Amino acid sequence: MLGELAPKGFLFENVYGIIGAQGGEAWKEILQAFSEAGYKLFYRVIDAADYGVSQHRERLMIVGLKEGMFKFPRPTHGPDSLDDEAFYNAGMALQGVKSKETDQSNKLGGRYAHLLDNIPPGLNYSFYTDKMGHPNPVFAWRSKFSDFLYKADPDKPVRTIKASGGAYTGPLHWDNRFFKLEEYKRLQTFPDDYEISGSKQVAVKQIGNSVPPQLARIMAVAIRQQVFSTGFPFDLSLLEETEELGFRKRKKILSNEYRRKAESAIRAIENKQRTVPDSYSYYCSIQPNFKFLQTDRESANYRVRIGWTDTLSITVEDIKDGQALQQIKINITPRDGFWALDVRQVELFVSTSDIMGVTVAWKAFDRELAQNNIKADIVQLNGYYHYLPR
Repeated sequence: MLGELAPKGFLFENVYGIIGAQGGEAWKEILQAFSEAGYKLFYRVIDAADYGVSQHRERLMIVGLKEGMFKFPRPTHGPDSLDDEAFYNAGMALQGVKSKETDQSNKLGGRYAHLLDNIPPGLNYSFYTDKMGHPNPVFAWRSKFSDFLYKADPDKPVRTIKASGGAYTGPLHWDNRFFKLEEYKRLQTFPDDYEISGSKQVAVKQIGNSVPPQLARIMAVAIRQQVFSTGFPFDLSLLEETEELGFRKRKKILSNEYRRKAESAIRAIENKQRTVPDSYSYYCSIQPNFKFLQTDRESANYRVRIGWTDTLSITVEDIKDGQALQQIKINITPRDGFWALDVRQVELFVSTSDIMGVTVAWKAFDRELAQNNIKADIVQLNGYYHYLPR
């Protein structure tokens, strides 16, 4: 496009990780291609929150010019701004927003939804880890991506809105729900009357893939001012090439602040004692793709008996008639004598005509951990895979 149209300049935006992708080789090719098209390049990684967007969104910006020089605009908000203007936080951005969607229609569902209630604003799933000091940790440290169960803080800009994610991908509203479409638009600085086509899912994907209009506006003003000599009734301060921005350093300060917030929330719950779950039994089946289903007696292949004492015993019985059965026992204990499970050991007893019965036993163990809010799954019980297992 640059070779064909030969404009005075161009503005290029992308994720900042592109600089280090493929060992930096892709970045070298990008710079070389732009340079060979006849442009001198000026680039920085900047945070949208520094320019009046209620969202921390780090992005790479490249401005290429046929002639002249370019300086990036100085942040208009935050500690790097001239007058230390406060960030435009999420609560301010959503003031007076109107939507046809209801809070109830945006409630989370599924196995982890209830966990969001106790997470303090600004934190994510890591609130439920032993590293954060939770008395009943559900997840292992760094076992999920950082936006998993991330609840936005109304007093700060939110983290980056993603184009797509799972059922528990944040930012999630501090009222323990998904944001409404009109709220996503506000957080990305789209005008209320700007129409985005498609379903909510499609619209949110477009928002997550977009450049915040407010950030685009500031860059456009800087380009108009320096490339086209446009006059404005205000002064846009510019950064010198040697000046560094502090948004990366502030991340650590923010992390310490949220850790203190987690400690305060944990103190409120750490005296609550977990009760021993009840013993019970149920019928189940397992599909060829390993999907595990609790079902009625007529549809079942197995009966599962759960016993909770100082040992968690899980017995799986094949209920198919006339089958020769194998008896299998699996004993599970922690490597170092300690794990975040209120039993000494777990015993799996399997009486089956099909080796799939062993998988059923592990699935039943996994189910007990999840539905009793002990752990999200078996992986979390013994630490994440890149740590020493217990």
